Amino acid sequence: MSSLLVQSIVALVIVCFIGYRIVVVEREKRAKRRKIERKETLDAGLLRAVSEKDLQEIARLAGEGADLAHQDPETGETSLEAAVRGGNAEVLALLLEKGAGVFSDSDYQRAYACLPKRGKNAEADPLMKLLLPLPAVRASIEYDKRATREEKTERINRQLLRACQKGDTEKAAAALAKGADVDVVLDDSALPSLTPLMLAVERGSLELASLLLERGAKVNKKSAGETAMSIAVAGGHEAIVSLLAAKGARAPGPEERLKLHIEKGQLDRVRTLLDAGANPNFRYPDGTTPLHVAASWNKPEIAALLLDRGARTEEKNSLGATTLASIANRGSREMMSLLLARGSSVEFTPSAPRTYSLGTQNNEVVIENPNSFAVIAEVKSDSTTKAVLVGPASRNSLSVTAGGYDVFFEYANQLGAVYQGDRIQLDGARITIRITQVSNGNYGIRRVR
Repeated sequence: MSSLLVQSIVALVIVCFIGYRIVVVEREKRAKRRKIERKETLDAGLLRAVSEKDLQEIARLAGEGADLAHQDPETGETSLEAAVRGGNAEVLALLLEKGAGVFSDSDYQRAYACLPKRGKNAEADPLMKLLLPLPAVRASIEYDKRATREEKTERINRQLLRACQKGDTEKAAAALAKGADVDVVLDDSALPSLTPLMLAVERGSLELASLLLERGAKVNKKSAGETAMSIAVAGGHEAIVSLLAAKGARAPGPEERLKLHIEKGQLDRVRTLLDAGANPNFRYPDGTTPLHVAASWNKPEIAALLLDRGARTEEKNSLGATTLASIANRGSREMMSLLLARGSSVEFTPSAPRTYSLGTQNNEVVIENPNSFAVIAEVKSDSTTKAVLVGPASRNSLSVTAGGYDVFFEYANQLGAVYQGDRIQLDGARITIRITQVSNGNYGIRRVR
């Protein structure tokens, strides 16, 4: 047999085999399509039979292989959900019987969620009686009960907090009788992050504070940096201060009260304490003095009063910083100007310009001061104001968010006069400003006040 004939026979065999495979594959595809179409017909028919409550048709389709857990392509509803929504216990019973081992816990729980009645009398519902033996449904019932209890507790706690906020002793007592938590603090923007006792004290209600303490309120509990005592002192509620002290809260001394009133910006109460002999140079545990506190909280009127009453500007805190040094990198221009005017020395560690890795966004303003006097630099936008003190022949820096800023300067040898430079725009960059005391000179600095 010639080689050419052999090659022809081999080629013919290959062609025949390929043709045969094509026929077989097409036949398999058609069979698969018919199977899918039949299944889709069965599944759609099952959902239709459930909606029509046709028990015989449901049984027939289930016997022929319809997927009992099939979801309607438009609504996503299963046959179990459709049966529950339809309110037919016989249909549901048949599906549960035919679908044992087919339905998942999720299918059962979704069906339970469709029950129209899930309250106290839900177990009398024929549909519930069919679903109740299922572990997944019992788990959902327990979850609902727990969620209901939690919702009820939170509602009662809110009632207590609102009553205390308004100083309503009667409504507060009613909420406590229902089981409200006497020390509750809710994470809710609609309510202050304070305990009921703190709210009652803030309101100045001695009667309500007494009730809460009788019901076990923790007298020394802290929240939002406050205690009931700190609020009572700041509010000037002396009767409540006495009540809290009698219940175990430590009554603050005059200097501690002084600090509380400074933080709250209560100038008249600070003056009253100083008149009564409070020490303006008292040292708190962290080494700060009342003047440090006033500067830190940016209370220039109170700082001026403290200075008038003998507060010393050069007292140092536990970090070795004077009042001016403690705010040199984060204070206000007004406070820095006041302290410089009252003789504060310019000795502090400036905030050195930072080093950033490539690609890091930063908006830093570096202030260089070649002069022989200190300069206060302030950057200001509609939403942000920051200031730094720049020592003689020195530099300092501050970081802000992206945006446009007006820049102001106040010179230590001309306090009270305010100069303004050109507006700057920052968008992930660093800008360096070199200060000279020349109007219409470097950087367009001009006097504005």
